[in-house]
Amino acid sequence: FYTGAWASNVNYGDVGGPDLELDLYAGWNGDLGEFVNFDAMLVAYTYMGADDSYGNSNYAELITKFAFGDYVTLTAAYTNNYGNADIDVTYLNLGNSWELGTSGISLDAAIGRSFGYPVIGDYTDWTVGLSRDFAGVNLGLHYYGTDISVNILGQNYDITASDTIVFSAKYDF
Repeated sequence: FYTGAWASNVNYGDVGGPDLELDLYAGWNGDLGEFVNFDAMLVAYTYMGADDSYGNSNYAELITKFAFGDYVTLTAAYTNNYGNADIDVTYLNLGNSWELGTSGISLDAAIGRSFGYPVIGDYTDWTVGLSRDFAGVNLGLHYYGTDISVNILGQNYDITASDTIVFSAKYDF
């Protein structure tokens, strides 16, 4: 069993919206045999700093993962209340991290598909990159992309989440 928290600033570009996201999670991870690992996690997404007139956009999501050896991980996530708006959203992802020889460097790759988002509609996301542990800190350099586009009144708009390169540093306490 495990629990944790994650936080970040947010800016949705709207007046009076939240400026902080705090995610609280709890789950269970265990082996279902020699070759399959299962992880089930419940996440509570909470948003703070919004004006009272903005409303409450908090919601919960169930995320499950099946890891098949060191080969591939299948993730499925579902919420029936996305953005506290009574909207069903599903996400599927297939990917993993593979060690490259004895270098300590890992190749990370994944492709995902989201279903049910209002306005945006269904879309695909992908990532590829490299990561390596240094003295307990995982450093990564990854490319993220998506085919999200929004069509409002016949006009297509690109979303700023596409085609991004991210350097990350992660330390687990």
